[in-house]
This record gives sequence, C-alpha cells and structure tokens, in this order.
Amino acid sequence: MTGRCLIRGTGDIGSAIAVALFRAGYPVILHDNPFPNYSRRGAAFVDALFDGEAEVGEVVARLCRDVSEIDRALAAQDAIPVSSGEFATVLAASNPRVLVDARMRKRATPDPQRG
Repeated sequence: MTGRCLIRGTGDIGSAIAVALFRAGYPVILHDNPFPNYSRRGAAFVDALFDGEAEVGEVVARLCRDVSEIDRALAAQDAIPVSSGEFATVLAASNPRVLVDARMRKRATPDPQRG
C-alpha cells in the first residue's frame, strides 16, 4: 500500500491534487478550516465541509466529523475523507507520508509544518 497523502485546502487547487492522487491509487485525506472562504463553491471539495459530501470529476469527498472516521473512510476507498478538526489532531491521526499545503494563502506567512 502506498503512503497516505494529507492535503491542506479544499479549494480548487487542493481538490485537483486530491482527484489526481486518488485516481492514481493513493489514500488521500483533505483538511481545511470548518468555514473556509473559497470562491469556487460548486467546483471543489469545499462543499463537503458545508453539505457533508461533494463531487469533483466523478470523485466523491465526504466529511468526517471525527478523526476516528478517517481510517474507515480510507478503507472503504469509495470517497476522499475530509476533516475540519484541529490540524495537529488530524495530522497525528492520519499519519501521512506526504503533506501538501494547497491553501493558496497569498499574503499569509505559512505556519511551520515540519517536525
């Protein structure tokens, strides 16, 4: 089995990366704030945070309300799990091999993500 990929950001960039990795057979987890500001509603997985589920390019993403649901969602392999929990908790629970920051925060200084 390939290593898990945790993607920060459910906007159009994060969604495109998630779809590509999911189609390539990687276990993908998406993370974002509970109420992110994205202009691409209807064309990205951000809708899963508001509606519980979203579809992009025939790939489905489902909201996991608790980190304990992530492993079950990955095992089902029918949708990408989406979490809006505390990032440190999601990071520890998902134990990713790859971390992608796709939040596209133009003016914000990135938080340290190594270690």
